[in-house]
Amino acid sequence: MLIDLYESIPRRLSDLWRISPQERALIFSDALMRIQSYLLNHVASHIWYLCDGQRTVREIANTVFRSLDVRDRPSEDLILSDIVSFVVSLGESHLIELGYPAKKIDVLLVSPPNSHYYHREINRVPENSSPPLGLCSIATILRQNGIAVHLEDFQAAEKDCDQIVPLIERYCPRIVGISATTTSYFQAKKMAGIIRKYYPEIKLVLGGIHGSSLPEDVLRNSVFDIVARGEGEYTMLELAQSMPLDEKSLAAVSGISYISASGDMCHNEARPFISDLDSLSPPDKALIDLYRYHQKGAILTGRGCPNQCIFCSCSAFCGARYRSRSTGHILREVIDTVHRYGIHEFEIHDDTFTITRDRVVSFCDAILEAGLDITWGCQSRASTIDADLAKMMYGSGCRSIQFGVESGNQRILNSIKKGITLEQVETAVSAARNAGIPQIICTFMIGHPEDTRETIHDTVDFALHLHDLGLTVSPFTVLTPLPGTEVFHRAADYGLKIIDDDWERYTFSKVNIETKYLKAEEINEIYFETLEKILSREGRLRETE
Repeated sequence: MLIDLYESIPRRLSDLWRISPQERALIFSDALMRIQSYLLNHVASHIWYLCDGQRTVREIANTVFRSLDVRDRPSEDLILSDIVSFVVSLGESHLIELGYPAKKIDVLLVSPPNSHYYHREINRVPENSSPPLGLCSIATILRQNGIAVHLEDFQAAEKDCDQIVPLIERYCPRIVGISATTTSYFQAKKMAGIIRKYYPEIKLVLGGIHGSSLPEDVLRNSVFDIVARGEGEYTMLELAQSMPLDEKSLAAVSGISYISASGDMCHNEARPFISDLDSLSPPDKALIDLYRYHQKGAILTGRGCPNQCIFCSCSAFCGARYRSRSTGHILREVIDTVHRYGIHEFEIHDDTFTITRDRVVSFCDAILEAGLDITWGCQSRASTIDADLAKMMYGSGCRSIQFGVESGNQRILNSIKKGITLEQVETAVSAARNAGIPQIICTFMIGHPEDTRETIHDTVDFALHLHDLGLTVSPFTVLTPLPGTEVFHRAADYGLKIIDDDWERYTFSKVNIETKYLKAEEINEIYFETLEKILSREGRLRETE
């Protein structure tokens, strides 16, 4: 994260270098047992020379700042940002290594590696590369209350679980909080096991949707001490303020589950959802290495969802009522991100940003009134978009919109409680295209409880039809019965048979179910055929000879 890079101590990895008459440094490096040469210009070689293993990056930046002409030198913050980027590039070229001063903290927050079924570099795919906003929000409120905290994203850093050990050694945390989805839960469990083996005194807390949905299973079958259910900001704050944690202090914290010393399963009362999201400060982006992510402008403007889709766990985790931040609160975060980080592209991560029309209008008006030169994208719902709203969104910078369609058969849409019609989808796509929004995405899913070969055929035909109306991308997935969803907890009622409880396989492209009408092998076969048709239509099917 950036705050660590500021305080890191870079050290040169080569003593084989000389300065040319043009004041350029010719450096020879034996990194990776290959002798390589590098030529750095005057400024770059000066910075490299300052990487002496004694100065921090911040101190190097201060030295460079003082050496510049007072009359036209840029701001000190800009110098620091540039040198951070340059130091990172030196490290990638094996010209320096970074060390860190010893620093004890209270809480280490971790986003674990993702399922090993995903490619190791999945975080480099733009739609999968986003900061962990939930953990960042928790870290922000901890710091505001005097709790020393560090946040580490193992997914973005492409780190393995065993690399948690040097982090523990460096920071000596008293609590480690790991946030996991169902797909990343196995890795979270593995990481917790490593920590418990070497550092049994550390309290281990699991947060996120998987633990919130299956707290007893987590506590019975892992080494986690505590499951934090639901929103984690105030739960983690109270846990950190209650150290050392014992049964008496745990009993006073709402929203957690744990096993007592006598072996009883304890589920404390649920913590109420945060009704006033403006009471939370926006996530402090200095807590993460923001430039590691493609979606640097990721932002959450509301939580919760009133819709009842049987395959979605949003309402189970964030509540069935949509709670929104005020326009002014959102705008301050946007402006701060533009000014501090030079970011002008934003991705709104609300499940349905357009759920309240007046609020969308207010947001668009605020961007225009502030004179912000930004672009943004959002997830929407077909029943909430019309031509006028689409034009207003485009005028304020909207360049990407995503609709969850899920099926091209109205009977199937009704059976999964989607609450939209095929006509509304056509209207929404046409409205977005006519408004000029260049990226229009509709997501689809096959393997619904009532799906047959015929209804899936309808879905593929409908997706192809939407391409004629202006759709640009139509990702297809397989129905995945995630904990927290209605199809998971009422699988038998829907005639579903869950055939795999390997959570790492819940990647939305692997078949984990059988339905009344389709065996797993059939769903897999149909899915492959569907992908071939859709990717061919979109020009994304790569063939090799």
